[in-house]
Amino acid sequence: AVGHGIWDLINPSIKVKPISLLEPKAPVPKPNPTVEDKSNYKYDSNVYRTEYHKYKEQRESFARIVEKITNSISFSKHAFIKNVEKHPWDILRALKAHLAPSDEARLLTLEAEYSKLKAGPGNRQDVIKWVDDFAIMYAQARQRTPVWPK
Repeated sequence: AVGHGIWDLINPSIKVKPISLLEPKAPVPKPNPTVEDKSNYKYDSNVYRTEYHKYKEQRESFARIVEKITNSISFSKHAFIKNVEKHPWDILRALKAHLAPSDEARLLTLEAEYSKLKAGPGNRQDVIKWVDDFAIMYAQARQRTPVWPK
């Protein structure tokens, strides 16, 4: 999505649905054109072809993203997107609303993990794995709240 320049059109974190892809308008030749009109029409046609090519690539990317999302979620989750417009932003928002834990739930999970890890590695626990787990949990906690843990 980022590589095709459409992430800003499908980012589910954006509160208001972004304007969808707009197909460029083909230039219309003037009747009885002058030399300047012909030159302008040729330039406008070149611009149109470039814009249309970009539009076509983005439209195909939208379709591939929708297909990838629907093929990658379990069948039981299709109910969440059944009555949603087949636009990646709408689909991702619907899935996020049903599946993503709330910020409060994430914080509680991080606090529980922190409490478990701050006691140190157990007798039979691999110290390197404990350090890795602690570093990952701490980085996630710092991302959520810069002043955490208190």
